[in-house]
Amino acid sequence: DLQGSRLYVKSPVRTLSQTVAMINVDHVGVGNGKLTVGVTKIPKQVAKEAAQMAGLSGDVELYRLFPGGDHVPFAKAGVPTIAVVTSGAHPFFHQPSDVPETIQPQVLQAAAHHILALTWILANPS
Repeated sequence: DLQGSRLYVKSPVRTLSQTVAMINVDHVGVGNGKLTVGVTKIPKQVAKEAAQMAGLSGDVELYRLFPGGDHVPFAKAGVPTIAVVTSGAHPFFHQPSDVPETIQPQVLQAAAHHILALTWILANPS
């Protein structure tokens, strides 16, 4: 129910106008090896460039804001957001069987490389 992100948006540590972006990483580590990335108030080109830097050019599907997730309260407050999930089936999501052994290391690594590239680009604007 997004209580934490809603609370942060109401009482941010740093003013929201000074926040470069909120990157929400959710549902990563299982799937088909591709990433689904939703961006708001950030050019899609930034996510494309990050995919190229991470060696994932053909494996990232870009969208605008998608519902659900901790990024939504930030987006509603005007903060640029990027939400990253791994594509494909997540059969153990929110199940007792969702244990560390179900993580696919190569899928998690792809997500981590893309997120690192996104962070680098956002922290070092041209």
